[in-house]
Amino acid sequence: MIKSPVKHSHYRRCLNHNYRGPGVYFITINKAETTPPLAYLDKSTTGRTVTRSTRAGDCVSAELKRIGEINPAIQIWSYVIMPDHIHVLLNVNSWITKPLGHYIGLLKGNISRLFWTVNDSINRESFFVKGFNDRIILESDNLANVKRYIADNPRRLLLKQRNPELFTTVSGLIIDDRQFQTIGNIFLLDDFDIQPVRISSKYSPEQLQDWKRRWWRAILNGGVLVSPWIHPDEKHIRDVAIERGGRVIILQEQPFGERFKPAGSLFDLCLEGRLLIIAPVNPINPDKSPSAKIDRPTALYLNDLAVRISKGEIQL
Repeated sequence: MIKSPVKHSHYRRCLNHNYRGPGVYFITINKAETTPPLAYLDKSTTGRTVTRSTRAGDCVSAELKRIGEINPAIQIWSYVIMPDHIHVLLNVNSWITKPLGHYIGLLKGNISRLFWTVNDSINRESFFVKGFNDRIILESDNLANVKRYIADNPRRLLLKQRNPELFTTVSGLIIDDRQFQTIGNIFLLDDFDIQPVRISSKYSPEQLQDWKRRWWRAILNGGVLVSPWIHPDEKHIRDVAIERGGRVIILQEQPFGERFKPAGSLFDLCLEGRLLIIAPVNPINPDKSPSAKIDRPTALYLNDLAVRISKGEIQL
């Protein structure tokens, strides 16, 4: 199923997907360094953290609302304008004559021209960086999670600004009255496409093949894999996911040591924001030696925890 590594790019397209056909996409477009901020963080009347558009952001919003003029088959279902990027949940409801990237390019061009006109710009520098990132939404039950993820972007940005250590150091996490520690990108818990990885003898060949397709799709589509990674085949999937530029959550049964830091490539993954390690503050099974093989009840507990994380039951 999973073969040799490839160089990861945040802007690559999915090679086996037809971008002319109907589909739902989560699109991310980043502004250029020379473009002023698109928005700033603020509080709504309900106290929720939101973004307020700047003049540049108003240009983005205006053209997003007019995307049907580019092609009536393209609809915007949800979006958020952040200070340095935009997230868009976009639906293509029928076949289009050119790949989706062509129309995203037209949208970016329209936003740029409107911004230059509004600001009477002589020096027409790039408004956006080249390219964009897309994640294909293939299952309808993901839509609510995607919309929640988009709406929650301002709150997560505020958390990141106030707590930069969340990406690299230990922080507290309470699950069922049990305290856990985390190292890495804790915001992986909030992703809208998290898949639990478990190899089970109870799976039929068809079930196992279906899970493999889900894991592979998550690796290629920017999702997150979560598991205690106990079985050798699970570890292989984890290693290939990392090689392919994927993102993973590792569930440990033992606490971090006093001076614990991820070793080797795992340390680099933490810095890249592609890894989260979750460990209990106290051993899950205090009667077991730390060096002994993981026992069945602990393995079942950690695998159940992975499923709960994948369902969005455990969030920031």
